[in-house]
Amino acid sequence: MKKLLLAVLLITPLFLNANSRRFSYTYETNVLPKGIAELEVWGTFRSQRNYFYQRFDQRMEFEYGLGNDLQVAFYLNSTFRSEDDNKATAGGTLKTTQSTSISSEWKWKLSDRVADPIGSAVYAEYTVGTDNSKIEGKVFFDKQFEDYLVAFNSIYKRSWKVGTNLAKTFEDEVEFDLGVAYTANPEYSFGIELRNHNYIIDGNITNSALFFGPSFSYSTKAGWFVLTVMPQIKNLKSSQSLDFSKYEKVLTRLLFSIEL
Repeated sequence: MKKLLLAVLLITPLFLNANSRRFSYTYETNVLPKGIAELEVWGTFRSQRNYFYQRFDQRMEFEYGLGNDLQVAFYLNSTFRSEDDNKATAGGTLKTTQSTSISSEWKWKLSDRVADPIGSAVYAEYTVGTDNSKIEGKVFFDKQFEDYLVAFNSIYKRSWKVGTNLAKTFEDEVEFDLGVAYTANPEYSFGIELRNHNYIIDGNITNSALFFGPSFSYSTKAGWFVLTVMPQIKNLKSSQSLDFSKYEKVLTRLLFSIEL
């Protein structure tokens, strides 16, 4: 964690301010103006289950404003996992896996969070990968109250894998994200994020967990970044306090952007 914070401080001067964000999990409704492009870099570190488990997700995103409140983006994604292959018990051997994928995103802003009673946007993303494919639909809402920003997301995802005999196995996910941020001055923002994630199989919720933690953003004419750390605080599906069968104990995500 100390190394991650040090890296943030070292690369901050390289940023250029474009479509600034206040949260790293909760999306806002803003889109890039027509003809403006930017490169976003994502890093998400997931750690600690009831066995040794570490996962690092990285996304390289190219965004472009098409005008008429429409934005398109393309991603190159990679995931690295290291885990005990025994999983539920200790004493196994270290298993390392890697996967890559590409994604296409379309985001359409419907209303403005300042000029209108509430900001809103819709979002669609399609991913094709080496181990699975996925489609996502998202609805965003946000509102600016002087120095405070409140944002809420509703997200549905369906992923599938092709196994033996070309049989497909499906997995559905439903997620709700809430972010509240206070802008201390034009450069700094301090906030919190609340995330509820659910796995659904055959119409039934099999796993559900709640994550909560602080977020920090830095934005000037020289650039912006966002850092969020969210521990798992509640297992909503069983009597166990935390769910380590499908989720990690701590999620850490860092985003930064460069205008092209």
